Amino acid sequence: MTKILIVSHNPLSNSQSNGKTISSILSCFKKTDLAQLYFTLDVPDYDVCENFFRITDVDILKNFLLMNKNVGNIITEKYSLKNKEEKKGYHKNLFYNFIRKLFVSKISIMTSIRDFVWQNSDFYSKKFEEWIDKFNPDVVFFQSSNCCFAFEFVLKICKKRGIRVMIETTDDYLSYKKLNLFYNYNVYKLRRCYKELNKYCDLILPISDDMKEYYQRMFPNNYYTVMNSVTFNNKKNEQDNKIDKFLYAGNLALGRWKVIYNLAKAVNSIESNIKIEVYSIDPPSQKIINKLNEFECCKYGYSLNKEELTKKIEESDVLLHVESFSKSNRHLTKYSISTKIPELMNSGKKIFAIGPNDISSIKYLLKTKTGFVLCTNKNKEIVNGIKEFSNINKFDDYISNCKKIVSENHDIKKVQKYIKKFVEDNYE
Repeated sequence: MTKILIVSHNPLSNSQSNGKTISSILSCFKKTDLAQLYFTLDVPDYDVCENFFRITDVDILKNFLLMNKNVGNIITEKYSLKNKEEKKGYHKNLFYNFIRKLFVSKISIMTSIRDFVWQNSDFYSKKFEEWIDKFNPDVVFFQSSNCCFAFEFVLKICKKRGIRVMIETTDDYLSYKKLNLFYNYNVYKLRRCYKELNKYCDLILPISDDMKEYYQRMFPNNYYTVMNSVTFNNKKNEQDNKIDKFLYAGNLALGRWKVIYNLAKAVNSIESNIKIEVYSIDPPSQKIINKLNEFECCKYGYSLNKEELTKKIEESDVLLHVESFSKSNRHLTKYSISTKIPELMNSGKKIFAIGPNDISSIKYLLKTKTGFVLCTNKNKEIVNGIKEFSNINKFDDYISNCKKIVSENHDIKKVQKYIKKFVEDNYE
């Protein structure tokens, strides 16, 4: 059987969006045929894979500054339990938090510095080489990022081991920005990395057809669009016209929290029974939490595990999706379809979305007619939109369209069948 090495910033996960996407795609393979190299302090879930190697920015800084050769660790379930406490300790460390904010921030010059530090360290350590020799992969599955070092790491693996790569692309970091010198310099370097790795690539998996069309012009290859996929829910839900309980459970970064705040402000200005509950895996700053809790109709409730999320969805009337209207955030999300969209469609619940109509996630909801969509961030128009949504007598068409689209585009079995056949045809 073909052995697949997964390389990504985030570990495999049951809840975190990037890790969850990879897990759903590759869960059709045996655990023993999968291993993952990842680059954060996060703890993986072990449902799909049990073999993990982690290299973090802390490891690289120790090597770069102190010449520490002990780069990276094998991550086991036993180690993960200990690591949860270790991670809490790191987050209380002022120096670590300072470095983390600099390295993980979207500030372009810090991305360049992070790449420089990694590229001038011994990231391909003896410990990592022993681990990968033992696993002996036949192919790499790489979830791409905005960092050149990740591309160069994968390229080195491919060259040293004489193997090929499949690239999954979930976010667009290859579009230039107007009047942003450092950002455009990073894009230039990243395009060169993508072009070089494309020589060793047999399949590119973009997250939307918009991204596929855009990337295919730059990097001709074999493409297959893979949005997040789910186990198709064919259960018929009893529908009513209640819209009192709104639920948002997702990423609040990239300006999304501001859209939720504006929605809460609009709800607060009218007579309504609507309550908005907000949850996210990664907690925002206290300042953002205070803004989200400013109006009585909206409350932030931290994070939910898988079982808690399922229960909250069942208790909700409406599931909320938002995208930022700011130019800088729109630039990053333009070609991406949120991993949450298929899950919302598969829930059997009503969908209410707010975002600009040139973002793939919003375009997709509009095109498929699977939810009520507002393409405005103006208070008066949001108020009118809420009133219009309140007066809809039947939501059956939305729910019916959701089931049709999930069956056609997001059924995990169809995606897995394609990936498995591709791997068998090309690497066995």
